[in-house]
Amino acid sequence: MHNLVMRNLLTSAFVSTCLVVCGSTTSGHAQDEPWIITDAQIVTEPMEVGDIIVAEGGSLRVVDVPEPGFQISGHLWAIGESRVELVNSVIQFMSTYHGQYGLVSAENSSAEVTGCDYRVPNGVQHALVSHGNGDLQVTDTDFGFVQLLAMGDSRLVAERLNGDFEVLLMDQSSMVLNDIPRDPGSGQLWVWPEVTPGSEVVYSPPLPGFVDAWEYPPEGSTGIEQRVDLARCEVMLWPILVDADSKLTLRDITEDNWIVVGLLMPNSAVIRNLGGEGLVEDLQIPLHDRMIQLENASIDTWNLYPQAHAQVDIIDSILGEIISEQNSRVWVERCLIDGNGGWFGSREDSHMVVHDSVVTCTVEAGNQSTLEFHNSQILPYEVDPTGEFTRFGAFDDAILFAHQTTMETTAVLGGSGLIGVSFVAELPPSPPVTPFPLYGSAALFSLDPKVAEGSWMLESIEHPGTDAQVLAEGSENVESGLLATWANANPAQPSTLRLTLTDGLSRSLIGSRVVRSENGEPADGHARRPRKKKLRLPGSSSE
Repeated sequence: MHNLVMRNLLTSAFVSTCLVVCGSTTSGHAQDEPWIITDAQIVTEPMEVGDIIVAEGGSLRVVDVPEPGFQISGHLWAIGESRVELVNSVIQFMSTYHGQYGLVSAENSSAEVTGCDYRVPNGVQHALVSHGNGDLQVTDTDFGFVQLLAMGDSRLVAERLNGDFEVLLMDQSSMVLNDIPRDPGSGQLWVWPEVTPGSEVVYSPPLPGFVDAWEYPPEGSTGIEQRVDLARCEVMLWPILVDADSKLTLRDITEDNWIVVGLLMPNSAVIRNLGGEGLVEDLQIPLHDRMIQLENASIDTWNLYPQAHAQVDIIDSILGEIISEQNSRVWVERCLIDGNGGWFGSREDSHMVVHDSVVTCTVEAGNQSTLEFHNSQILPYEVDPTGEFTRFGAFDDAILFAHQTTMETTAVLGGSGLIGVSFVAELPPSPPVTPFPLYGSAALFSLDPKVAEGSWMLESIEHPGTDAQVLAEGSENVESGLLATWANANPAQPSTLRLTLTDGLSRSLIGSRVVRSENGEPADGHARRPRKKKLRLPGSSSE
């Protein structure tokens, strides 16, 4: 549900690049290079563009553009003292995955969207963002589902809109939300305020539904500089984002309410048995870097966002969403990610390993991240029983690996993203002396031919400490076919079958299955947690 991709983008090298290149002026707008605007530009006819940067002294006015509209396959940035106006037009952002493109008013710029038909592909998160000292006004416009995000010292005003809106408030920003939806029954919103470092908040939101007036921070809070004023809006649920070094008390929240608590996790932690608490009279959540107290309160869903260089283990928990970010290293074991919080994914240079878990939502790996599943299930959202609209996707330069994992969702690729699949089906009861056929899959998929061109190797390793024996190897994908024939093994010793996929960039993805000895003795060793940026997956995983 909550998406921090745009926040990370705004602090990336892309901003610096914008500031450097914007010293030159160009009127070109080819989709393979940014359209940099430093003068006044007016668009009144349908147009296809890529990234747009409206820089110091520039303005872009898109007015009365009919179908098929102003189609943007990139970001639309306003930086410096600049202005963007989208007026009475069809606007289409051509995103294919969460957070790919956005509209951003940064630094001292201003942006206005009014009277538009504003479109984003279904199921893809897209944000309209105010940042720095930016000012963003969004009025009298029809949307599907988008995010409204205010950051820094910026201001965002949204009034008389139709659509579904995830609203995110961060830092010292301010926001005004009025008359959403504009037409009865045509939308709703939910607001993520932030419990910032050093602050104390007692939170008792009203029941979801039509809310005549609401504001944040609540009366009596300390250390909160952000502000949101809401009037005459249809509210779907009440999420809240909690930083480290803060104190949050959730008080007098009945089970009729719908509360989502998201934890920003810049510090290493071990999370156990989180979720499914029900209504509790008095409970302090055991977190070492912040205090969360439940007093006569019920929490529906917990979302986790490991960040920075945090090493986070998440075990035996029921969660709505996990998104690993930056350089975090995350281990997930015996968890249910039920999709009530949004989606499941990895971003930037993070590395997440999932074992023996069930995920019932969209899965995405983006940027240069690695996301691995072992002995797990990937199922669609409850509202998407066929899995047609629930994605299992790898984008940019990310790796998404599924070993001994069943998937009932739709695979999607973008950029040089890689999906690796390994599976060894029926095993012998013990290492075989006579030939035993091993069926399964060993496959690499990418839109980038250099990445997809790879190889695979299936080995057996007798324990303890023996060298690996190559059973079979190949350079072509095997999908639900014969991998190898295994024979002449020692049934008195447990063995590990190790299946290695190596892509065209020489990155190895390793999955394994253990075959016990005829006496039932298991193999030694445990799966390795990723502690530094590596593209090798755990070397052993018992089943």
